[in-house]
Amino acid sequence: MKQTIFRAILNVEHHLKSIFAYRFAEAYPNKCYSYLDINCYSSDKALDVGYIISKLSMIINKHKRYPNNAINHYVKKYNDVPIWVIIDFLDFGELVSLINCVPRSLQNKIAKDLVSFIKDNVPDFNKQFTPETMISLIKNIRETRNVCAHNNRLLDFRCRSDSIFFPAIHGSSGIHKDEMRRELYSTFVSMQCFLSKTEFAILNNTLRKKFRHLANKIKSIDINNILDSLGFPHDWYQKEKILQF
Repeated sequence: MKQTIFRAILNVEHHLKSIFAYRFAEAYPNKCYSYLDINCYSSDKALDVGYIISKLSMIINKHKRYPNNAINHYVKKYNDVPIWVIIDFLDFGELVSLINCVPRSLQNKIAKDLVSFIKDNVPDFNKQFTPETMISLIKNIRETRNVCAHNNRLLDFRCRSDSIFFPAIHGSSGIHKDEMRRELYSTFVSMQCFLSKTEFAILNNTLRKKFRHLANKIKSIDINNILDSLGFPHDWYQKEKILQF
């Protein structure tokens, strides 16, 4: 199950990196090392901005010394490393920091680009996807990613904070506003905001299949005890699968 979730989160990361790089390059065209300029970030997050600029500088200095990588090539040939190049050298945490630190206008464009994923999974969606909601969901996806990547225990795992309630996703999945939104199930349903319909269907159906297999094999406890520990509704695996195209 951890491998299935991790693979889906890699797709989330890929989409976010592509959208962020495009929008950042659009906002600061023809500006060398724009992501190292404090003026390209929100003015009210000075400490966070200082950290991410330092981190990006370290990544460039590390990789420019070695041949056969994109950073070395761009430094030597152009004396600049575009955002769409360095973005592939960042981990998910560094990407989240970047998204959190850019100006509100840029966050709005990123969130607006993600609406296509939401409409893909929730066709009648016609509301706004705010940067605050987007960042809140991404932070919990990142925490879940780290658990899966480091092979830590997913049973009874809870993110540090409740994600912001997003009715289009949470409400339609049976998660109410007054309920906890730190569990795996909440993170799972939130990935509809960052995955295509086919990608989310694969995630949903693969987990459903694994739960069904486990339910048939496990004898020591009720399968719903395991679903409870992950925040999933009772007998969730009995739901109809989502069509994959």
